[in-house]
Amino acid sequence: MSKNFKILLINPPYHRQIYTTTQDVYEAMESKPPLGILSIGTYLKENTDFEIRLLDNQLEALSEKQVARLIKDYRPDVVGITVVSFKLYSAYRLTQVVKESSPFTHVCWGGPHLSIYLKESLYLVGVNSVILGDGEIPFTLLCRNLSEGKKIENIEGVYTLDNVPPDYGFKEYVYTDLNELPMPDITLLPYNRYRAFLTNNLMATAITSRGCPYRCIFCKLDFNKIRFISIDKVIQMIERYIELGIREIEFYDETFNINTERVTEFATEIINRRLKFKWSFRGRVDVVNGQMLKLIKQAGCQRIQYGVEAGTDRALKILKKATTVEQIRHCFYLTNQLKIDTVAYFILGNPGETLEEMNQTIQLASEIKPTYLEYSIFNISPGTESYKMALEEGVIQKDYWRQYAVCPDVNMPVLVWTKDYSYEQLNGIRKRALRDFYTKPSYIFDRLIRIRPKEAYRVFKTGFDVLKSIR
Repeated sequence: MSKNFKILLINPPYHRQIYTTTQDVYEAMESKPPLGILSIGTYLKENTDFEIRLLDNQLEALSEKQVARLIKDYRPDVVGITVVSFKLYSAYRLTQVVKESSPFTHVCWGGPHLSIYLKESLYLVGVNSVILGDGEIPFTLLCRNLSEGKKIENIEGVYTLDNVPPDYGFKEYVYTDLNELPMPDITLLPYNRYRAFLTNNLMATAITSRGCPYRCIFCKLDFNKIRFISIDKVIQMIERYIELGIREIEFYDETFNINTERVTEFATEIINRRLKFKWSFRGRVDVVNGQMLKLIKQAGCQRIQYGVEAGTDRALKILKKATTVEQIRHCFYLTNQLKIDTVAYFILGNPGETLEEMNQTIQLASEIKPTYLEYSIFNISPGTESYKMALEEGVIQKDYWRQYAVCPDVNMPVLVWTKDYSYEQLNGIRKRALRDFYTKPSYIFDRLIRIRPKEAYRVFKTGFDVLKSIR
């Protein structure tokens, strides 16, 4: 292996993003250290002598001309790009810029989009290879083979136009023991520029597991069998982050609290080791209890993001959330009692949902008193059960996502469940619900007496931006 062999990993920007949430909220959620390229970059650094560089273009926001200059100056041998379906156009344009600037650079795509549209991606101009599944080992082997002039078609999880299976039976590469992966080296990124949305503290993102066993109709996940990282290894990572001055960590597991005993063990270790940092996670409402909440509060958990989705049992059943309205009420009661901040995510315009049911969702949101909430309009995402349903029921008239995958176009429409209500009607309901919640005198008073001094500026600014966008 040659030290002169250069690799550039890129996280595309979120401009030209297709979304159905408030833009300011979405951009705040996405402006965090990208775990995909960070994990792959760390593995490369630990296992090769290659020169590694990471570009988080959501943070840097480089123009196409600036990216072209970077490519010409750095002259990478391989460029790896993370591809999410909702940012496909940005990934595609990046690919074109790379190839125009350095025609012989090998461009490899990885990420969730490939688990849905692998074949379509291979035929796009400029894409030399794609990786399906966990990318750390396949991408490393790809780079090694390229550096040594060897073939890459026999690497598990790596596909090119030369090794497409006759029946398109692509197989994902699954890394079974996550404990064997090196601890993410966040210094590969400009980590001191990532700031928590509310407090402006130095922050990082992390995961303690991969996968999700649930089958919500609006979500597409590659790995349904959940794989955990040992608590000891997670604690070692946290200690390293604290040494670097990081004071907040947001855990990005699909469902962090899926195992309450594990959460309890994690919180106990934080307390025993006297680790001082704030943290938050994304969780389910049906697997919380008072004892766990008390312990995580003591361990520094300041916020839980709950995917509530709907306010009626019928809608929750359609969504296959495997939760109930009573569980939602109980969860928020317990969390609010301990004064742990909550973010409640709701969806309006779910398949078959009536106006009365949407109003029940809005009423539930007011009743459970989240610290913050966000309403999105049901988005028909690629590879999901809801997308298949929409095609079969004629809610959408053609396979838009596949068409977009074959020919990325900035004009890809936002697909919502418009069988019963138009997008304009749903957006009107959404805006009114957000406005009514955030302008309620009781909510404003509660926030004023509970707001932390460090959060005041960002809270008021964000509130102003949200109200401006929904007026």
